[in-house]
Amino acid sequence: MDTKTEKMSHLIEHAAQDVRTLSHQMMPRVLQEVGVEEAIRDLVEGLKSTKSPTITFTSRHSAHRLSEKLEINIYRICQELINNSLKHANADEIHVMYYKAEGKMVLILSYFVDGGAQNKL
Repeated sequence: MDTKTEKMSHLIEHAAQDVRTLSHQMMPRVLQEVGVEEAIRDLVEGLKSTKSPTITFTSRHSAHRLSEKLEINIYRICQELINNSLKHANADEIHVMYYKAEGKMVLILSYFVDGGAQNKL
């Protein structure tokens, strides 16, 4: 292949990968198949493989599924909180907790900058 064709092929492959990544981030398969708890766990595990700061996920939720709309909203909120902690706070460490208390679902994200707790959301 000539240089222009190779460059075009590379750009197309890169665009296709970006579309797959975006699609996964918007509605990951694991969210549909097993629920929000495992989807958040999968999101955190995916971030661990990048150059992101230390990130942990703790949950104490049963296997009970929530409504699809609620699970999507919880996942997207968690995703946004993590992204904001990375992008705007430059967090060194992020802890995500998800559990059920008094019949309500609780999602807490704590992040640390320079070793000190900065915020709980």
